[in-house]
Amino acid sequence: MLSDVLTDTSCKLETLRLMACELTKKSCAALAQALQSTSTSLKHLDISLNDVQDSGVELLCVGLKSPSCKLETLSLSDCKITAYGCSALSPALKSNPSHMRELDLSINNLTDSGLKHLLPVFEDPRVHLERLWLNNCNLTHESCRMMGYVNKPEHSGLRELNLSANAILDSGLEQLSVALCHLLSGLQSLSVTYCGLTADGCAVLASALSSNQSQLKALDLRGNKLTESGVKLLSDLLDDPQSKLEELEFMDGIISKNQAPIDDSHKQDALPENPPKSKEQKNKRHVPML
Repeated sequence: MLSDVLTDTSCKLETLRLMACELTKKSCAALAQALQSTSTSLKHLDISLNDVQDSGVELLCVGLKSPSCKLETLSLSDCKITAYGCSALSPALKSNPSHMRELDLSINNLTDSGLKHLLPVFEDPRVHLERLWLNNCNLTHESCRMMGYVNKPEHSGLRELNLSANAILDSGLEQLSVALCHLLSGLQSLSVTYCGLTADGCAVLASALSSNQSQLKALDLRGNKLTESGVKLLSDLLDDPQSKLEELEFMDGIISKNQAPIDDSHKQDALPENPPKSKEQKNKRHVPML
């Protein structure tokens, strides 16, 4: 029924939200059929909070590979996807690379193995992915290390990345700082809230952000134990002419360029040790479906 509606030549639907609708892999098969049709106008699809699993992702990828698929945004948040699902998703995105701009895989147990499967997507110059959500995906510093060693295409389109609620730690932030000067040099917004970061990690990050190679403008660090010294290291970048940084977000609020210096109230910036688990914990700038 659903695929019949979406493939009807009179249907001009561009945005479809089916969050928490008790969908399964059978639903994904129907959606894949619709995506393969030359009649579909669908550009934005959100099937978050459904029991899709890896088997459903595999079926959906049949549609994503089709030249007829014009999807620009896809949200699969909290769909019980693992690294195996990523192994199917990666070649699908490379097979039909010209349209997808936003991909939300948050709140799935992807692990570092899942990210490894996705990395070839970033190396492909034909892929124009701009926004990627990987928050709460059970990633570690190893994922950051892998991103630091990926070959950067001539034009890297990724502009926004959310890695919040992952055990990145300072060791991962150091590796991520390397990526900010290479693979992620075009990144403009980065969210690493509740990632177990401290002032030690801030020193390496500050060095990377003062480089002309980094284009980062917005950085969200809420929920990390940065202390006063870490906050100062990063807030000083707002006055550094070499840095493109324009906005920093901590537990107490947002600090922007040309704003008065923050006081000592930020030195205990971080609080709850456990990050929020609901979909609301994602970066508040995240509005994937317009």
